[in-house]
Amino acid sequence: MINSDPTRLVSYTTFNSYGPFDTTGYFTTGWYRFTGGAGTQIATTPPSTGSCGAQLPVWCNGTYPTTSGSTISTMGCVNVNGFLCSSSYSIQMSITNCTGYYVFYLQPTPSISIRYCTTY
Repeated sequence: MINSDPTRLVSYTTFNSYGPFDTTGYFTTGWYRFTGGAGTQIATTPPSTGSCGAQLPVWCNGTYPTTSGSTISTMGCVNVNGFLCSSSYSIQMSITNCTGYYVFYLQPTPSISIRYCTTY
């Protein structure tokens, strides 16, 4: 699935308690490619609370695969009020290097307050 939603960027800081959400019913498990206004990848440094329109932003606590065609499994961390990788939430994700861009296997988040954040 292609996602070009600019509210996913870590630089987007307008919090909206009415969504958008990454929970079941709003977000489907599957492979995602971020493009355009959404950036190109999941953030790899902890976004601050409120980034990407989320109270609890998700970032990738790992490295991206460097070899074309390779896939890695890694952990998405949730910044919970300054606890950069809260043990209350663990989100598995996979990342595939597609020669010039990445795709991400993501699943719905466990709470409406949690959202995947992106960057360029």
